Amino acid sequence: MKLLAAHFVNAQRLWARHMHMAKFGATPKGGVDRQALSAEDIQAQKVLLEWGSKLRLVPAIDAAGVAILVESQSSISLSIKAQVETVGFASPILVTTADHPLLTAEMLDEFLGKASGDLAIAMVERKTMLAQFPNAKRTWLRFSDGAWSGANLFALMGVKSALALELWAAAEQYRKKAW
Repeated sequence: MKLLAAHFVNAQRLWARHMHMAKFGATPKGGVDRQALSAEDIQAQKVLLEWGSKLRLVPAIDAAGVAILVESQSSISLSIKAQVETVGFASPILVTTADHPLLTAEMLDEFLGKASGDLAIAMVERKTMLAQFPNAKRTWLRFSDGAWSGANLFALMGVKSALALELWAAAEQYRKKAW
């Protein structure tokens, strides 16, 4: 038996989604005029990313600003690696978590402005974190100048930093383990 795409594609759902996407930049005569990076294009990309997230696909933006969806992997580092391999390396690649309590646009600007080398990793000092979030449960690393915790903010600054993803993947198995 020969398998065709029609065996797997729900034609009604596909048509409905095409029609939904056609609303962004719709013309009076029934066409679509959606210029790249226009407000309509950004709205359409947001909808596409929302649909992809429901399928556990991870969004990526290529160097031309086009949103694509990459299959989620078993860990964050492997998901980022899959994106780099799919999209190519467009520097910098900013990685953070959606629930980052301290993150502001100004903080991102400062972080990226000071980032240098191949890889930048943000850390937060205990007194800074606890001043704003006194009940925060964190793992603290003790150094001579204080106790620090990872800030869930990374910038892969150059193509060499993609090599750090292999190390990150290996280290993830030890994350949050008591020694």
